[in-house]
Amino acid sequence: MADKTQVIKDIVEYLTEVIEVPTQEFSGFAVCPFSKPERTRGRLFVDVFDPGETSFPDCMKEIISQGYSSAALALFQGDTPVVMTKGETGKFSKFLNKVMKDSGISGYKNICINPNDQVNIEGYNPRSLSPYFLIVVSRVDDLDKGKKSLTKTKYYDKMPDRYKRFLNVDL
Repeated sequence: MADKTQVIKDIVEYLTEVIEVPTQEFSGFAVCPFSKPERTRGRLFVDVFDPGETSFPDCMKEIISQGYSSAALALFQGDTPVVMTKGETGKFSKFLNKVMKDSGISGYKNICINPNDQVNIEGYNPRSLSPYFLIVVSRVDDLDKGKKSLTKTKYYDKMPDRYKRFLNVDL
């Protein structure tokens, strides 16, 4: 197993130095305006997920039972971070959502962050700065509430249609 402590530090650093930082590309908002409140309130579970050690449904059930509402999981196989091509991200995300549904885990959705994804806003690609392929899981009601609140702002204004489609946002 990889040094989990270092991997967790890397993920938290990515969140605090990239995802939670307001940028002009996101109209002065952080890439994810909800990351910092989740993290600082202790609602975000950060860890390594290795499918060779545990199943995704078992991992999710443990996260939920511990009272977390979201998770950021670095995908590893043994000591090695999993690398996926840009075309595999959406397929893998859909697969994980189906696995959760088939396992009776409802009310959660994952969004995978692949450093190899090429989507950007005005040349800025925060996904490319991720230290690992991340599985980010959130409660669907939190995602819907967040999306609804952001549509009332300038958050999506600079986002090209391609990026909005990538995020599955229809405005």
